[in-house]
Amino acid sequence: MTANAMLQEMICIFIPTKNRSDFLARALYYYLRVGFKGKIYIGDSSNDAHAEKNKNTIEILKDKLKIIYRYFPNPPYINEGMCVKALSEMADTPYAVSSGDDDFLIPAGLEKCVEFLEKHPDYSAAHGFRINFSLEHDGAYGKIISGYVLPGHTMESNVATERWTAYIQEAFATQYYVHRTDTWRRMYRDVDSVPIRYFGPEFLPCSLTAILGKVTRLDCLTTVFQKNMHNTSNWQQDNFFLLITNPKWYSSYIAMKESITEAIVLQDGISHKSAEEIFNRELWFHLAFYLHSQYHVKYKTSNIPIEKQDNNILHSVLLNPSFRFYSDFRQIYLSVSTLKK
Repeated sequence: MTANAMLQEMICIFIPTKNRSDFLARALYYYLRVGFKGKIYIGDSSNDAHAEKNKNTIEILKDKLKIIYRYFPNPPYINEGMCVKALSEMADTPYAVSSGDDDFLIPAGLEKCVEFLEKHPDYSAAHGFRINFSLEHDGAYGKIISGYVLPGHTMESNVATERWTAYIQEAFATQYYVHRTDTWRRMYRDVDSVPIRYFGPEFLPCSLTAILGKVTRLDCLTTVFQKNMHNTSNWQQDNFFLLITNPKWYSSYIAMKESITEAIVLQDGISHKSAEEIFNRELWFHLAFYLHSQYHVKYKTSNIPIEKQDNNILHSVLLNPSFRFYSDFRQIYLSVSTLKK
């Protein structure tokens, strides 16, 4: 067994999915194409038709990929965070990472993250660069019309509250980062108590990524993320005003405060009262920022033009053989451009 295969076998990928069998099939055939050796845990909350298609795809690939499939009905699994928590409780690899069913992870980049974390026990997560892309039309296959590179976080302070503040200032999802599995289980321990979209599946576990240990960015590509306007897990479909006026908001707020405050106290050794003050301060900032920006987008009260991505970046940069992540991105380009029969 090669060193690369050994590193890949130390990691598992969690993929929650719901009524998107074409996307799941695309992802699995991609991992077959690139020879991924780790485990793939699938949490399926689809209706009968999509669930049957998912099972058929897995039956075809079961001897070629290490796939663990579980069906999680909705309810009680009312969001993807609850599915990912259940999957993480089954995982038996030392490292874990999550991915949307419409996204792709790069095995070579994952290997570098595992290698780094093996040598740096004070880090809770590692990741590389991320590429966001869009198709001409929502769906699993089609013409890529735009793409751009995002760096993601570097949170390397020895102080947990400083790392969390850095996350709040730039709240990109951290589930696409490679984590120690024990860290992952703590991140998702309390998601059942936060049923509200975005805050349960994303804000709580991502906050804990930052609090539980240092996070680094490596010089590699780890994630290729498809932006869909009608993505079922796109939190922007429910704006923050609707989220915080949800009848379950107050109980969710209390659960988040207790979970995050506990982690801050343990990591930084400060008083519970001080940790609560930090929690309220940072959550207040987070809410204020998104309430303000989403208000102006919804009611078009701002004269500031929305920044547009350069649609030519795909062909001028990402698909140029001189682009440093060209070979990795090309595999995704082939996957989304080729419909599986």
